[in-house]
Amino acid sequence: MWRVLRTLLQALGAAVVTSVVLAVVSAQFAPGWRPAAQLAPLSPAPDRLPEPSAEYEVAERETRVHTDDGTRLAARVVLPVGVAGPVAGAVLVQGSGLAGLESLLEEARTLAAAGVAAIVVDKRADGYSMLSRDFDTLAADVALAADLLAAQPGVDPDRIGAIGWSEGGWVVPLAADREPGRFAYLVLVSAPIVTPLEQASWTIGHVTGAAPAPLARIPATMLSAGPEFVDYVDTDIRGTLAEVEVPVYAVWGAADPTVPVRVALDRLRESAASPITARILAGEPHSFGPEVGLWMAGVADWIVRLPASAPAADSVSGAEPESDRGLEQLPRRAWFTHPLVHGVLALAVAALVGRRAWRGPTARRDRPRVP
Repeated sequence: MWRVLRTLLQALGAAVVTSVVLAVVSAQFAPGWRPAAQLAPLSPAPDRLPEPSAEYEVAERETRVHTDDGTRLAARVVLPVGVAGPVAGAVLVQGSGLAGLESLLEEARTLAAAGVAAIVVDKRADGYSMLSRDFDTLAADVALAADLLAAQPGVDPDRIGAIGWSEGGWVVPLAADREPGRFAYLVLVSAPIVTPLEQASWTIGHVTGAAPAPLARIPATMLSAGPEFVDYVDTDIRGTLAEVEVPVYAVWGAADPTVPVRVALDRLRESAASPITARILAGEPHSFGPEVGLWMAGVADWIVRLPASAPAADSVSGAEPESDRGLEQLPRRAWFTHPLVHGVLALAVAALVGRRAWRGPTARRDRPRVP
């Protein structure tokens, strides 16, 4: 038993060492890599906080969203009570993971208390994993949730929008593009705007800091193989944003360690079909709740006052993003950087080492003794 265990450990160690050596060496020769550049300061305008608004009682009810494939998703509608006239509405869309509707229920109540009807829906689990995500199907669910909210008494069907948190920032533009005329506005909260692959690259670079180029090339080269195994890493929402001609409000935390805020803002400004309203919250990370300052009040105020609150030109206020690091250019894939090539070589070395380790004791026993 000990012999088998020792052989396996030696073979595994050889495979790991071989993989590391191959990753380090091949990264130095991978073509096309370029380090991230330092970006110019943004210099946003001072933050303009909204005036305190009336706070309404809130009524809630449970319901279901019936999807096109027959799936029934649990949903919660949250409505303001006592508002004169039909109110605007918002579909709240979660970030990554399979968090249920409870994850955004407090935000929905905050909006309703400010006079905006809201609906939160459970994210569907089928077809959603680390390796595969169907953002188009998620967008279809958001559009159906918008139809359900528009049918509620006291809700203006022509003033329904969508608010997407983080990953939801890739989903809600797709929903608006899927159903032209259904959505009157979009709100993007901590939205990457860059592709998932670019976001992963930036996040690693943000953690490692100013690492020497030979070290920085290693994770960049490993990430460049991502599209081989993950089907959504190249999702680029800019083309969709250019097609959706609705007002857009975006908010980020200045200290976000997982989103390149400076790059995200630039790309949003370049691609959005209409002028945007953006706020950057001083000292805030990627996730911030409705209790942080008046950011949710700012969102609600902007929604209630539409179309008057939509600026004629881009409006950016708040704090300077704490990171001025741009995106590195990932290397192009080459045969010698392909993970399957590395895997085959690592297994070959492991097999040789394992064979040698297994035969070692036998060979020593069979070796003739010298008198």
